[in-house]
Amino acid sequence: GGLLDFYENLRKRFTVDHYRHYLFTPRDITSLVVGLMRYNLTGDNKIEPLDVLTHEAQRIFRDRLVGEDSIRSFDLEVWGQLLRSWSGHKPDLKDCFFTTWLYSDDQVKDIRMLGRSTADDLLSHVEDEKKKYEREFKELNILLFPEIVDRIARLDRVLSQPGGSLLLIGRPGVGRRTCVTLACYMHQMEWFSAKVTRGYTSKNFLNDLKDAVKLAGVEGQPAALFLEDYQLVENSFLEIINSLLSSGEVPGMFNNQELDAMLGPLKEEYSREGFKYRTLYAF
Repeated sequence: GGLLDFYENLRKRFTVDHYRHYLFTPRDITSLVVGLMRYNLTGDNKIEPLDVLTHEAQRIFRDRLVGEDSIRSFDLEVWGQLLRSWSGHKPDLKDCFFTTWLYSDDQVKDIRMLGRSTADDLLSHVEDEKKKYEREFKELNILLFPEIVDRIARLDRVLSQPGGSLLLIGRPGVGRRTCVTLACYMHQMEWFSAKVTRGYTSKNFLNDLKDAVKLAGVEGQPAALFLEDYQLVENSFLEIINSLLSSGEVPGMFNNQELDAMLGPLKEEYSREGFKYRTLYAF
């Protein structure tokens, strides 16, 4: 009941009349609860459940809010009210991060677990990975001050989820692309982005998407698709991305011949799974 009361208070306090993206749904509460599965809440190295719950609530709800006043209202009046009604525990999230990179306990099948670490430990790890990237590819020309490290930790939480996606908002030059590049490298993810040229249409966009979809869906390799606002030259691009995010596919992207050629190598693996899926395409 406490989470439902929090949800109702949240919707009353932050509405679409303030900002159009203040559209919170029961699905967000489900994501909050499911997110708890990615943390070790039992055993010797367990994390305080309210710390984890607060962290997930901040990522799912607070990160959408605009302005310091709204964030303060969320902490004190909305989420704070829930914490006061549950217990006297005060979550301590200062100078700590939850990432997959520094998780040291037993792994759980099919779940990328998140472990707690200090700001210094995460900074040291990111610095090491940044040096490796620069030796292999190019200079990143970015200073790892606390806000950047925090942003990379948030990227890790999303990129390590199956089908994870996020919207990065900010002024040009604040390091969004660089942070995503480094986070993808640390996850050994293949990077894809639209190759926009003069006369670029939705047909060209679909062709660029095909490579990413084949790698992730057929070869089972981790892949990241990065799109910037200037690349969305047609409104139809948004419809394509929305379909990809909501259902994992874009109707009409592949014709029957292309599908047969792609899915053929998966038949043996599909049969080994005991036909858990209705069709080979669903697999």
